Amino acid sequence: MSSRSRLRDYWTNGFESVEGWVHRDLLQPLELIQQVQERADIRGGALEIGVHHGKLLVPLVLMLRAGEQAVGFDVFEDQDKNIDHSGYGSYDAARRNFDRFCPDAAVTLVKRDSLSLNTKDRVDLLERHGPFRLISIDGGHTSVHAVNDLLLSQDVLQNGGVVILDDFISPHWPGVMEGAAKFFEHYTPKIAPFAWGMNKLLLTDVTYHAVFLNAFMPAFTGTPGFKAVRLWHHDVVAF
Repeated sequence: MSSRSRLRDYWTNGFESVEGWVHRDLLQPLELIQQVQERADIRGGALEIGVHHGKLLVPLVLMLRAGEQAVGFDVFEDQDKNIDHSGYGSYDAARRNFDRFCPDAAVTLVKRDSLSLNTKDRVDLLERHGPFRLISIDGGHTSVHAVNDLLLSQDVLQNGGVVILDDFISPHWPGVMEGAAKFFEHYTPKIAPFAWGMNKLLLTDVTYHAVFLNAFMPAFTGTPGFKAVRLWHHDVVAF
């Protein structure tokens, strides 16, 4: 079964059974990302910061090809480290979901707060599992976490990879918006937003921005909620 078929099968037969907060219509953006990366032969693993039960990491794993690996960071049951109470993950539940939906995939789950990763940890992450073409940021929702996780993501991202930032401009989690603003205004961003919708901001490295924008623009033009906007000096498809 192709990665696209596996992805659709999960969305039809498994998506609703996994606890988590992922928009049902996110399948289309994921398929567009997959199409662009396949055409450009972009290779790399999947990384998620904030796994919960694996509702989004499972499909990211299903999008991988032979030899590509996945890593997930989450405090899981160590809730004393979950300082903003942004989800209560379960290592065992996540592991069961990976065993159920992608039993042959190489998925490493790490019980850890992303803020604790030092420079050596990041180098080890790249050497063992990276670089990554699919990255989801859905861990701690404080401003500090958002800045940290965006910096980490751009450092381990494959050229032509995509970063999926959750809860951008959410009234329940203003720290994500604050952190993203600090990242773009006070650091040197190597990634740029190209699409925004379904509670996610999608970013890629600046050299591939036009490639992804040109794939998403015709796909969403004319759909309800579509608008071409500018965000931090970059053209973005809002949907």
